[in-house]
Amino acid sequence: NATVSVLNWQGTAPQPPPVAAAHVRAMGKGPVKVLLRTRPTDRFASDSLNITGDAVGFYFPKKKDAGVLNNTQEHFNFKYDEILHNSSQEDVYFSTGRPCVTSVLQGYNGTVLAYGQTGAGKTYTITGGDDFKSRGIAPRSIADFFTEISHLPEKAFDVSVSYMEIYNERIYDLLVDEGEAVQDLAVHDAPNGGVHVKGLKLLAAASEAEALAHLFKGNVRRAVAEHALNVNSSRSHTIFTLHVTQRSRVESDSHALSSKFNFVDLAGSERVSKTGSEGAILREAMHINKSLSFLEQVVVALGSSSRSHVPYRQCKLTNILRDSIGGNCKTIMVANIWGEGEHLDETFSTLKFATRMMKVQNEYSVNVAMDPDTMVKNLQKQIIELKAELQMQNQLHGKTQIKYDTFSDDDRYELEKKVTQYLGGEIDDIEIRSLRDVKEYFKIFKACVDRSGAEAEDRLREKYELTEHQKGGADGGAAGAGGAPGGGAGVGEVEGRGFGVGTGAAAKNIRQQAKSQSPKSYADDPMSPGEGGAAGGDDGDARRVQLPDRNQAYEDFKSNEGAEQSKELRQHTVKIRDLKQDGAAKAAKATSLKTEIDNLKAHADKLAADTTDFSDREKFEVMDELKRKRVEFRALKEDLSRIRIEVDSSEKLINQTRVALVQEFEAWYSKTYSPMPAAGGAAEAQDGEKLDEGECFDRLEEERLLKEDPDSLEFYRAQKMTGSHKKGTKRGAGWVAARVR
Repeated sequence: NATVSVLNWQGTAPQPPPVAAAHVRAMGKGPVKVLLRTRPTDRFASDSLNITGDAVGFYFPKKKDAGVLNNTQEHFNFKYDEILHNSSQEDVYFSTGRPCVTSVLQGYNGTVLAYGQTGAGKTYTITGGDDFKSRGIAPRSIADFFTEISHLPEKAFDVSVSYMEIYNERIYDLLVDEGEAVQDLAVHDAPNGGVHVKGLKLLAAASEAEALAHLFKGNVRRAVAEHALNVNSSRSHTIFTLHVTQRSRVESDSHALSSKFNFVDLAGSERVSKTGSEGAILREAMHINKSLSFLEQVVVALGSSSRSHVPYRQCKLTNILRDSIGGNCKTIMVANIWGEGEHLDETFSTLKFATRMMKVQNEYSVNVAMDPDTMVKNLQKQIIELKAELQMQNQLHGKTQIKYDTFSDDDRYELEKKVTQYLGGEIDDIEIRSLRDVKEYFKIFKACVDRSGAEAEDRLREKYELTEHQKGGADGGAAGAGGAPGGGAGVGEVEGRGFGVGTGAAAKNIRQQAKSQSPKSYADDPMSPGEGGAAGGDDGDARRVQLPDRNQAYEDFKSNEGAEQSKELRQHTVKIRDLKQDGAAKAAKATSLKTEIDNLKAHADKLAADTTDFSDREKFEVMDELKRKRVEFRALKEDLSRIRIEVDSSEKLINQTRVALVQEFEAWYSKTYSPMPAAGGAAEAQDGEKLDEGECFDRLEEERLLKEDPDSLEFYRAQKMTGSHKKGTKRGAGWVAARVR
């Protein structure tokens, strides 16, 4: 409703339920929320379309050639959850994407679906334009989602994305690698009751930039074509999905929340007489219209209480959307219309379809999954508790010597001692106190058998094989000892850095020399390989400078040279916190006021049919109270708008101050701890490579964005990663050719 932008003004989603209580599955049932969006045009057919609040009056004149007796209805009235007439992208997001972000964080599935005729603005609504300000629902939801999870350090999130398109009743993965075969994928029933596309890639997205890069990559590959009504007409249905798993970092519950966020951009229905399509484009239009016709049949069946069968399996589109339409999902549909006189037929069809969609009821619930890591920890804790309980039972029965912990070295030594005494005949039996003792004794007996076999083998080898070798070795040793000239140091004495090989009498002071040769002397030697020298190719005079830890240096800098900027940063942070607390209180009050206004409005509508004097007086009082509440509500909205502006301004100041602080620290660090250049060109590696003109431009562009609009930095980086910021690229042409082949 209209209060969505008020309830979530501060950019912080309501806290999702703790994972520890996730096994209590929150469930609900409600209709698909439908919003109507009009394409801005200076030729709006105001004589046929009358938009008032959340209602549309449609005048469809009779055809003059239908004859005199023509009872065709001319006036129609449609009412929707909200009408976005000439609305901005931001307003559209706060009415559609923002509630779904909140639901996904709470563990529900969410879907935003765009429907309408070709050229009505469906793709612009979902993905938006190429610049930051014209972003659609999907990029804004991704940015908002990653901002929210950054404010939840007590939870661990795993996010991955998938992107598929349905082109000519075939499913293709838009995120496959370059050169990889483009294959038609199949739809299967998932074990949890949903649907699963076999072979569809799930790519991890650890940040906003990565998720946006995947989105832009798929957008470039999507099939588009040109016809009379649209230069870049989408020739396929696409579904971009965020797959989210969250678990608590602090709670010990083994449950995790798993949810999906779908962005569905349907291809537009076409009248071939208007688009002038032919050839391949005509064949695409036939598949598009056919799948949309099957979708309408599903919607009609779901909205009818007398229909027991829903024809989901008629086409792949309806099969994939089984969860979003009539399933476990909170779904919002944006019906796009092109309100010009020449498109009244398609507009009327869209209005009727949107009305039918409002009758579809979805049953949604929190998706609970078992976290294996947490489950293992809980089982380990349970084992410890059971051991303690067994120990208590043993003490009550006088079995105090039984232990259930892992055997220590002292325990094993005592058991080995008993086995040795038993094998030696010192004791006649071994006391068995538990099954663990039996297993440990078997291990000891096995070790004794293995050791006895090895000793027997050594004795046999010594007796039959090594005797002659020992004699020869002794003779050689005597000769070596007598060959030392002058009775000096024997073979094996250390000379400099080398060593001798052989047998004979070693020098008497050899052990003292070895001990006095400490590792430090090698490290301090300029000829050591670790410090260069002969092994390293240096002359041994250069010494490496040990730089301090950058994190510690940064903390020292903030306490001294950067104290002023650090203080300013803290002040802005405190200001934002206070503003958000004030805004949260006002938002809660606005929510309460909106509920009261809705109740008063419903009461006034109920009294509208009553014409008694008492009813008129009561109605006057209700309307007076309703007027007062609305004035108060508007004042709160203005306050919240002002607070939001102040928060945005303070956040920009924080980013600017942080950038300035980091830049000053880098300059101070380089000046204070300038390392000495090493020989052989190592200085260039430490100083870093020179940037080319393109890299310099990218760095300057990022610095400009940080100063002017920090929120757009991730959007810009994602465009740069995929090359989608370049103009004039023909989208989807190569991929269409690959599909045709």
